[in-house]
Amino acid sequence: MNIQELQSKTVDWLRFPLIVGVVFIHTKYFAPEAVPLADINYANLSTEDIGVIISSIFSIFIPCVAVPLFFMISGYFFFYKLNMWNKSVYLDKIKSRIKTLVIPYLLWNTIALAGIIYLNYNIPNETIIEKNNSLFFYIRGYIIHTGFTPYLQPMWFIRDLIILSIGSPILYFLIKKMNYYIIFVFLLIYILFYILSINPIFMIFGPSLFYFSLGAFLSINNLNMIEEARKIKSICEMICVISLFLFLYLKGNGYWKYITPFYIISGIIVTLKIVSYLYENQKIRLNPFLSKASFFVFAVHELFLLNSWKTIFIKLNEPLTALSGITGYFVVPILTIFSALIIFYLLQRYFPKITSILTGSRS
Repeated sequence: MNIQELQSKTVDWLRFPLIVGVVFIHTKYFAPEAVPLADINYANLSTEDIGVIISSIFSIFIPCVAVPLFFMISGYFFFYKLNMWNKSVYLDKIKSRIKTLVIPYLLWNTIALAGIIYLNYNIPNETIIEKNNSLFFYIRGYIIHTGFTPYLQPMWFIRDLIILSIGSPILYFLIKKMNYYIIFVFLLIYILFYILSINPIFMIFGPSLFYFSLGAFLSINNLNMIEEARKIKSICEMICVISLFLFLYLKGNGYWKYITPFYIISGIIVTLKIVSYLYENQKIRLNPFLSKASFFVFAVHELFLLNSWKTIFIKLNEPLTALSGITGYFVVPILTIFSALIIFYLLQRYFPKITSILTGSRS
């Protein structure tokens, strides 16, 4: 297996585990009397404290690498095998992204908006969205509804990809003219984004831009992601291990944000090295179904599945204890992912055209 094929197989294999990470990002430890990680006394740990530590590791520390790596992969393959750049190439890229990004983005957010309106008008005391708003208000929600996200929160990732795709000629020009210097500029902006605690609404100018640009830089310069990751020796592994201890010690007091960018970059490199090694040595195999289902799981998990399974679990385990909270923390996302896969399988089998549209032809 040559290095290009290994890169392709590694990326395909990673799609589903990274989506699992995204699901865990949106899963919270819901046991009673749980305190924030910053308030935990390690000398006197309770079961609730252990639950908080576990959920912090699996919902914050480990999966925080997932979305940045997705951005890097997206930037890489946007410019993959690109020999020249002109208006025709740009229009072809945008035309392709309309199918793979824009249409699914609009459809899933419309489904989410319909659900929000239904809850607003049919469930007492629900005020998810103000009633009798202007048309502009509803249109704006497709871009920013609450905080920095659209109606369907995980779709902020797709929104940023759409914006970055539109601005790709500028990025291509900057990389060609400034080479790796522009990546250092974007890295500095990215680090400042964390240090200055800039509003997440401007994430497109920080993490999103940096990782997409990093992938674009590698691709434009015909550099293989796996090959480049392997050139970096064990320092990244050391940074990841040290970061875990610092995360548990510093989380919540402000200093962790200074370490986060360096940990995520190291985490991406370590992830690519480990997965490519395992795949190359036939320790893991690609499951085409899981790879194809990844986008659907990403889109549907927070639409209704995650909260539905959480509600069911809590009802079945009342009164909730710290131990059942830990159990539920793992059971709920697993059931969410499993049910999403079943729905995807049924849709793909009986409504393949609809599934193809919803997933941007990824099925």
